[in-house]
This record gives sequence, structure tokens and C-alpha cells, in this order.
Amino acid sequence: MDSILNYIGGKSNSCKKIVELMPEHFCYVETNFGGGWVFFAKPRTKVEIINDINGELMNFWKVIQRQPTEFLERSKYEMYSRELYTEYCNDVKSGEYLKMPNVERAFRTFCMYKCSFGSKYLSGWGYGRSRNQGDAFFNEFKLIDEIAERLKHVQIDNKDFQSVIEDYDGDDTLYFCDPPYIKADVNAQYFKATSGSFTLHDHQRLYNTLSKIKGKFILTIDDASFIRDRYCQGSQGEHGFWWIENTVFYSSADKDNRKHVTELIITNYDTNEVIKQKKINGINNEKEKKPDKSIKGLMEY
Repeated sequence: MDSILNYIGGKSNSCKKIVELMPEHFCYVETNFGGGWVFFAKPRTKVEIINDINGELMNFWKVIQRQPTEFLERSKYEMYSRELYTEYCNDVKSGEYLKMPNVERAFRTFCMYKCSFGSKYLSGWGYGRSRNQGDAFFNEFKLIDEIAERLKHVQIDNKDFQSVIEDYDGDDTLYFCDPPYIKADVNAQYFKATSGSFTLHDHQRLYNTLSKIKGKFILTIDDASFIRDRYCQGSQGEHGFWWIENTVFYSSADKDNRKHVTELIITNYDTNEVIKQKKINGINNEKEKKPDKSIKGLMEY
């Protein structure tokens, strides 16, 4: 299933590939949940934890999990309106939204993403003549019940990534880490309004933390020298890390920003072995489904 939230740096274009690289695991942890595209694309795991340092974002997912009916009820009284969008923006900038109930804050958070130009928080109201923006916005509410059901037994956290990784570490834990990219404009209003900056010091902390875990991890990040110097030295697996160069198309409402970009998918296990094992399991499953033609049916005697 797809996520209902388009999020800057989201994995809508590469989530299926990332899921294919996942080894068997008992506990699944996302350290930087964002729009959750990988989570919604993967099969259920026995224990699942989603985390993001952005409190308003995680309040949104928590409300969808626990109060979907109230959230949908609120949508009945909404309009796709520049004036309302501007009002919501002003309340964020003034801090007035912090005094509002959780459902109202969650609803406004959703609007701020879905109604913003290019899904960039506080980037301006999205409009145009080639697409009915209002229809696109209200169609998302039809998926709320499905999303709520998927989130039903999930643990939702709102902590620093290092704390979350240390809390749930174990041999059967798989972490998916998708932090803000190094080349991202961390000084942009979008980042200031949501999570704050993710500095090189934070990327170093992430490297130090992932280097010591018992579990397995998948890290998606931009192809930057800072990252290659730490994870991609020597041959594949020589220092405990494997990496894949993944070409991704960046779509955008701004035609000038549409482009193909090379990103890195980094793991602490050999993904080729995972893919090979999944193919073997798939072949064996197909063999089990096929009837044994050497055994006669009752009507053949």
C-alpha cells in the first residue's frame, strides 16, 4: 500500500527496491519515518516501531492510528482554500497551533503538507489549471481507514535517532534509516519549521551508532564524499558495509527541479545473499503449489 503523505526526501520511487533488500527480522525500526513510504510498502513484522524527531509529524500519525474517525469528521468542514492555508501558516509561525487539540494539529499538519506547493511545508499554496488540486486533496481521506488499520499495532516514538536505535537493538532487529541528506538545504524554512537541521555531527553520530549495533540496518543517503569516506572504503564488505548506487528520479511540481540523482543504499550485510535466498524461497514455494502429476486423482482410476 502507498502512504498518504508526500514528504521531502520520501521514498515513493524506491520503496519497493528497498523492501526487496530486507532480510528476515523480528523487530523493525524506522528512525526517520517522514512519510513512511517504505513502511507501508513492506510486509508486517511481529514488532514494528516508527520514529521521527518531528513531533507534529508523529502527532499526525498517532492521531491517524488512534482517532481516525475524529480526523475524518474534521475533513467534512474543510475547503481547498488559499485563505485557510495562509491562516494555518500564520498559526505555525506564531506558535498558536501548539495550543490546539491533537486532532486539529494533526489535521492542519496534513493540510500543510498536502496543500503546499511541491509538498514543501510552508512553501506556499499549491494551485494550477492542469490538475484539480481540490479533488486530489480530498481523495486522500478515502485511504485514512486503511492507513489506520496498518498502524494499529505499531509503536510510535518521537526521539533522537540514537536513542531509538539503542533502545531496540538486538540480533533480530532491522533498522531503516533515512535521515535528511547532506546536500539538503538545512537552512531552508522547511527544515526550520519541522525537524531543525541534521548536521554533519549528527551524520557522524549515526555512523558511530550504526557501526556498533547487533542488528542489521539499511541506510539511504545522498552520494556525498562525507558518506563514502565512512561507509564505502575498500571492497564491498571489507569494513563491514555494503553499498548500492541507486538512481532515483526526483519529481517535482517545479519542472526545473525534475532530475535523475544517484543515491546510496548502505547496509551492514550482503544484500546479494538476501536476494538470492528470496529467489530460492520463491522457487520452492512455487514447487509446493504445483500438484504432483505422478499421483492419480480419484476419477482417473
